Amino acid sequence: MSVYLNPFYARASEQHRDAHRFVTTFGPGALDMLPGAVWDRLVLLRSSPGAGKTSLMRLFLPENLEWARKRSPHTEPVRQALMELGAIDEQQTRKLGVLIDLDRDYRSLLDLPLNGDVGRKLFFRLLDVRILVGVLRSTLSLTGLSFPEAVGDFRFDADGDCRVEALLERLGGPDGAGIHGYARSTERSILRMLDALLESDVAEIPEGHSELYSLTVLAQASVLVGTETITAQPMIMFDDGHILERPQRDALLAELRRRRPTVARWYSERFEALSHQELLAGVGIEGRDVALVELDAIAREGSNDGKRFTRGRYDRVLADIARRRAAHQLSTYAQENQEFLELLDEDRDAALGSEAEGVIQELETRVRDLEATDDRYKLWVDHARSLTGFEAATAWRELEVLINRDQNRQPGFFEDTLSTDDISARSSAALRDAAALSVADEFKIPYYGGSSMVTQLGSHNAHQFLNVCGDLFAEMLVDVSLGRPPHLDVARQHRVLRQASERFWESIPRTVPHGRDVQALVREIVAISVAEKAKPRLPYPPGVTGTAILMAERKLLLDPKFREATPGAERLFAALASAVAHNILNADLDYSVKRNRYMVLYLNRLLCPRFMLPLGYGSFRERRLQVMIGWMRKLPALGNRPRELVVGERLNFEA
Repeated sequence: MSVYLNPFYARASEQHRDAHRFVTTFGPGALDMLPGAVWDRLVLLRSSPGAGKTSLMRLFLPENLEWARKRSPHTEPVRQALMELGAIDEQQTRKLGVLIDLDRDYRSLLDLPLNGDVGRKLFFRLLDVRILVGVLRSTLSLTGLSFPEAVGDFRFDADGDCRVEALLERLGGPDGAGIHGYARSTERSILRMLDALLESDVAEIPEGHSELYSLTVLAQASVLVGTETITAQPMIMFDDGHILERPQRDALLAELRRRRPTVARWYSERFEALSHQELLAGVGIEGRDVALVELDAIAREGSNDGKRFTRGRYDRVLADIARRRAAHQLSTYAQENQEFLELLDEDRDAALGSEAEGVIQELETRVRDLEATDDRYKLWVDHARSLTGFEAATAWRELEVLINRDQNRQPGFFEDTLSTDDISARSSAALRDAAALSVADEFKIPYYGGSSMVTQLGSHNAHQFLNVCGDLFAEMLVDVSLGRPPHLDVARQHRVLRQASERFWESIPRTVPHGRDVQALVREIVAISVAEKAKPRLPYPPGVTGTAILMAERKLLLDPKFREATPGAERLFAALASAVAHNILNADLDYSVKRNRYMVLYLNRLLCPRFMLPLGYGSFRERRLQVMIGWMRKLPALGNRPRELVVGERLNFEA
């Protein structure tokens, strides 16, 4: 029996250990999310989980840069993007990438019976040795030598700088063997401390470092392997900063902000590293020496300067990632040359099936009842009658909306027959989308499907997008195993996507802090959305998928004294911050409408299929802060909530 691998269930491309697989599946457009200057200052990458921070940094490891540089026929788009960024050129790799995982022992240092200053110095010492071992490993990889066998060929040249020479002596000496030995000794002594059960078991506390000596050495000393000077710029990348305790994080960021223009410094963290106050206040630390890169915001809105990454570009980046991921398996398993997203059918006529005539007839009857014998809408009706299938059903529903709107206007002296140009002027793509969803929802017609919808369901998050694609690819593998072409019609896509939406919804209490309150918050936004969707005139096409509060009221919510004095405010504050940090809600600050400024909160797009809501952005209904606080007040006390408020009813995904 054949075993078929799902390329999207590798989770994230950063887990590909093979340089060839990693580079060939990397979407080069992601590099355009970076600002222009990334080599002489701290680059702070921040996002919700799964936005691609680790993948972005892993690309700059020497084995991946070398693969991209030397094998251009296979990786030309990535190669060109890296050359434009200055990471490689025709002759050499120009950056010496070192990736430090901050989810390794550092947080445990705070459990030791040490005062804050000693703990910070031990933290820096442990970081120092791991940075230097990473430099050893990356340098030898770049020169084609093996680690640790060839560490003796490595050395630093301080060129007579007394301070750097003294720091190197502290770090084991200028040669690779001494540095490696010092690193092993440090690891043993600190890990022995971490294993101690009692304060009395800590016999001796190793001497710590008052700063990151490694970065000073890398900034001022030359790196040699044998007699060859390595000219690649050191690039030290720290991943998963949100794992650190707040004092460690602040101490490390303070060190990384120090001006060391010859050493590239990147640091990544999730939004959860920020306090609730910082999250909802939109606090950043961008300045002359820090480039703040918030991946979620760039994916939604484009880069600040509007030059490197424009609004809507991220959808193309995701589509490119899907194409690269699936191409090999589709070709191997099914001899299929079409791209993955092209195999997702968008024909809703087939989904309408044998019910088409009855659906269209019912919608036409409702329009005829509205207009009675009025010839004012004759040309509009004739136009709808000229169409067939799902397009006709959508047109009749749209016409019903337009007639409702027209009849609700202030009557004039003359009621001329409306032309087809009038319907074009009053119609819009958003209204047609709203009408299509309304028809699908009312008559239980499969709706969610097609490449554009799948990309939207990624909700500007690479991990979420890959999971959705993985679910669809798993459905394709059913066809492959049966010897059928891997083409998915809308009905099958709709079922798979609503199942994915339901799983996402049910996961919130398990995976998100304050998850039950976050779910309750989502329920209230959904209630607003459903109420607007039910209105005959569909006043906010394609539909409401968000809410908002005034920026002035947001400022009030940020005030600890207000929250302390207002029952329910602290609970709302925590739920909002958690929802934003974990990509359940997208927050747009300082949005201008109706002469007011708002914080707008949109649902993650993957929640929309569960509630049959549209995927387009743009429509929201604001609520006063006291109303939102009231949502929290009416909830059961924490810890006493019945399960049905968490999960809700199961859904039938066949329609």
